[in-house]
Amino acid sequence: MNQLQSLVASFVTGATLGQGLNNSQTPCTIATINLTLSGRFTDNCPECMSPELCDFVITLQDSLSHECRNSPEWKSIIPLLLNTKDQNAEIKSHIQKLSIRLLSNAGYSPTKAADTAELDDWHFTSVQLYQKLNITEATEIRAFWDSLNPSALVREVLGLGCS
Repeated sequence: MNQLQSLVASFVTGATLGQGLNNSQTPCTIATINLTLSGRFTDNCPECMSPELCDFVITLQDSLSHECRNSPEWKSIIPLLLNTKDQNAEIKSHIQKLSIRLLSNAGYSPTKAADTAELDDWHFTSVQLYQKLNITEATEIRAFWDSLNPSALVREVLGLGCS
């Protein structure tokens, strides 16, 4: 772990992570990184992070329960998000593979070219999963993502193993 990752790890240990860009007392995952690295309260993608990964993490973390978002497992992946800017193509590919796996498990068959092209867009995948699994309520969304081990999903997108 490099110095910046160690700083982020130390910061998140004592932090309470919120949903979305709430406030600086309960920052979201990305705002936590920005607060640590630059002192700015923003959810803009940090310069050292893959934009694809940033979008993935924002969409995923906003769907998690408070308990899951503040678990040691989730907090342990946050330092791993740094220094990924040059891995954007690989991360995009991992997101697409994860999307195909999750959608296939839900009985969704991406056969249209447009579907296949969209599978690296995590928001698209999430919406398709909600529709296929008939998930309509916020509590159902949180329970669904919490059950999938979100920190393992991030590790999979980083190419660090499958969930």
